[in-house]
Amino acid sequence: MAVACVGDGGSSKTDTYAAINSANLFLKGLSDNISKVDATLAKQYAAEAKFVRALSYFSLVTLYARPYVEDNGASKALPLRLQAETSTANNNMTRSTVAEVYTQILKDLDEAETGCDRIVVLNRGTIAAQGTPRELIRHQPDSRAVLYAHMREPLPHFFLKGLRKRLGKSVEVEVTGRRMRLAADTQEMLGKALAMVLADGIVLETFRTPPGRLETLMRHPTPQPEEATAE
Repeated sequence: MAVACVGDGGSSKTDTYAAINSANLFLKGLSDNISKVDATLAKQYAAEAKFVRALSYFSLVTLYARPYVEDNGASKALPLRLQAETSTANNNMTRSTVAEVYTQILKDLDEAETGCDRIVVLNRGTIAAQGTPRELIRHQPDSRAVLYAHMREPLPHFFLKGLRKRLGKSVEVEVTGRRMRLAADTQEMLGKALAMVLADGIVLETFRTPPGRLETLMRHPTPQPEEATAE
């Protein structure tokens, strides 16, 4: 069993890319010093790093990219960083497509599963989840009712603070720029949270539910909830 440590769910894109680069740096260091590490441990360590990278990219692609089913993943998504970076030389990498990002996520998951049977995810020292690498990623979108939205205007910090207080601890609200993520234990609670957001005068230009299981998206596409335009 392997252990992977993650931060809280409110990490920014910069923080998430930092985690990705840490995984890349670790994998390079492990490869450069493979003779100094027990083979079994090296395989497990690599599996942990690739799981962290897959989880990080899955978080980014669901929050910052278009749904895969919209155009079979052809839309531009995120820079796909797979090399260890120690300078700013490659800061201007072009964005990979949604399909390319999901392909890399699945590749990392496949390789992670060959290195460890189960992974325990720790969040600030507390066990947040455990299972095989693919089970943990698969569980992500189904664990809570989630909605991603694009706001017409950025939300002032004081307004966001008040909104979180009104929604209560049972609803998660994450805002990055003009993007918003709402998460609740049930669809009913999520609907009430969305109604409260709209009642506060926050204009959502578009909103959508998560794209669903990775295997379904990439290997057996089925109709998923379409992005809706707010009236």
